[in-house]
Amino acid sequence: TRYLDRITNDQGEILISDLEPGVYSVKETATTSNHIIDIREYHVELFPGKTSEITIENQKRPNLIVYKHDADTGEPVPDTVFLVKAADGHSVDEIRTDANGRAELKNLLPGVYEVSEKSVPAPWLKDAPAQMVTLYPNRDHTLYFKNHKKPTLTVNKVDSVNSSPIK
Repeated sequence: TRYLDRITNDQGEILISDLEPGVYSVKETATTSNHIIDIREYHVELFPGKTSEITIENQKRPNLIVYKHDADTGEPVPDTVFLVKAADGHSVDEIRTDANGRAELKNLLPGVYEVSEKSVPAPWLKDAPAQMVTLYPNRDHTLYFKNHKKPTLTVNKVDSVNSSPIK
């Protein structure tokens, strides 16, 4: 019949004293941004003269890491923009690769996501297919994308007799 709102201390604990014996309901209402809230309701029984304890564990939200490399040389490709969508089709965020060809999206909820290239810097082709990924609690996931450079064409005009270049 009473509601007590408490926040954990630096050790992740809450100590509530001077309670009457009985059964109490405990429910988490918020957690840190890099953890998943535990939506279950717990019950703990308090006995006269004793301290009861309940432990609630939070799972970590997964991070998504994306690497982009040149398909022929393996060199990183910076400034590539990826679109991350949830399985239901709504856009989650856009991420851009750094000088090492790496981009990261932190603290996602577990679930299925589609990662696709939105833009690729010159001279690369936007030819890497979209990838689906399932993210699980407590486990980061890494995806790798490779792109080819746009082809080039060199035309050589030469003298038919001595094969010297003609301006």
